[in-house]
Amino acid sequence: INPILKDRINMVSLTDFTLNEKIQIARNYLLKGILKDYGVSEDTIIFSDHILEYLFTKYTNHTEETGVRKFKFVLKTIVSKLNMIMLVKFNPSILNFLNIDTLKIPIHLTEHLVDELLKFNKKDSMSDEILKTIYS
Repeated sequence: INPILKDRINMVSLTDFTLNEKIQIARNYLLKGILKDYGVSEDTIIFSDHILEYLFTKYTNHTEETGVRKFKFVLKTIVSKLNMIMLVKFNPSILNFLNIDTLKIPIHLTEHLVDELLKFNKKDSMSDEILKTIYS
């Protein structure tokens, strides 16, 4: 680097977000936007701090990811699937397919529920199976 420019460069070092900060980012920013995008009110799907921590530690590469991009994707996937379930009025065959006993509004997320919603890692595999159960 040119010495003339070097004395004008400021080094800014940033630390990674802590888990608690990522949970607050999810609660205060990510979820609000995702729920709004899907037309779901904030009191319809309840994300406790415990569930947000569980989602982050289990479903993101939390040892390597310094941001919240993957976390946002996981949250969006859950809201999308729950929105679909609500749109088909909690169809029992879909709930059975997902290994979910009952579901009612407000939806309080549990570890079991999020595990069942996220066990399909390919969009198409779940969609095809769901369509089969809707029309059978």
